[in-house]
Amino acid sequence: MTNTTRTALALLVSTLVGGCSTGESETMTPTAEPLYYPVTVDHTGGCVMMGPNCVRYVIQLDGTVEVYRRGRAEPELVGATTVDGALIAELSTAMVEVDFAALRSRLGPGHCEGCRDGIDITITFTVDGAEVAFDSLEEELDPAEPIFSAIGDVVAAADGAVEVPLEAWGR
Repeated sequence: MTNTTRTALALLVSTLVGGCSTGESETMTPTAEPLYYPVTVDHTGGCVMMGPNCVRYVIQLDGTVEVYRRGRAEPELVGATTVDGALIAELSTAMVEVDFAALRSRLGPGHCEGCRDGIDITITFTVDGAEVAFDSLEEELDPAEPIFSAIGDVVAAADGAVEVPLEAWGR
């Protein structure tokens, strides 16, 4: 992605997230879905040890985060919340600034947390209509990377707002 494209995307995202001002209080309504959204965060692995308790978070540009219970034929919507706009602005900025190929090249190898009752994570971005996925089994989702830190902040906010009660198999 060229610097000109990044600058244009940054302006688009900041306008869509922050609105625009003409001296009066008004908010711009996006007319087209911008790049990168939705972002899907899937948990797998140890969360299924006691039942179908793995979670999917679907993050939208407007700050809506849908929370699903995975582990069934079709994920079940448990609830939705709207996270603070500053968290979405941080995530949008990180997505505009990231070079996905360069990010992938500097990440360390992944490992199986689910093999030890932990949780594995797959993050899927929508980029120009195509999916770009990062899987903790394949590469380390390093929280020092701004993109993963921002996603972690959004997921933590949604997790605190939408309770996913533990469910046993067979219910």
